[in-house]
Amino acid sequence: MVNKKGFLRILEAIIAIVLILGLIFYLTPRSMSEKGKVPRNIEELQQFVLKEVSYNATFRDCTLASDIGSCKISYGCRADINRFIDNSVPNNYDYECEICKTSVSCFDGELPISKSVFADSSFIGDENSRVFRIYIWEK
Repeated sequence: MVNKKGFLRILEAIIAIVLILGLIFYLTPRSMSEKGKVPRNIEELQQFVLKEVSYNATFRDCTLASDIGSCKISYGCRADINRFIDNSVPNNYDYECEICKTSVSCFDGELPISKSVFADSSFIGDENSRVFRIYIWEK
């Protein structure tokens, strides 16, 4: 008789633990794991632009020869990079890009603080290395 009562108490405890864990799992928001994740279309766009700037000889040479700052300039070789990105980014998105000598941002403009801005960068190196960074956000 004593063994049956002990077994029932252990079974009750296990059922209670399973119920509590199930309730916690059910009530935990699922969006916590999604927060901060870059949307797939933006990630693909950033990778496309960064690969083109890294592998296209004209864009690469322009990036390595450029002074630091925004790449949204309407003259010189940066205008070619700017035109390429303008043609790649869909109409419902906006972007900004920069060329820096260090991994720290050198952007002197303003990014929208009311929107989610997604950034990605690529190191383009030789003896005169640069970091090319692109920021993309929804309009």
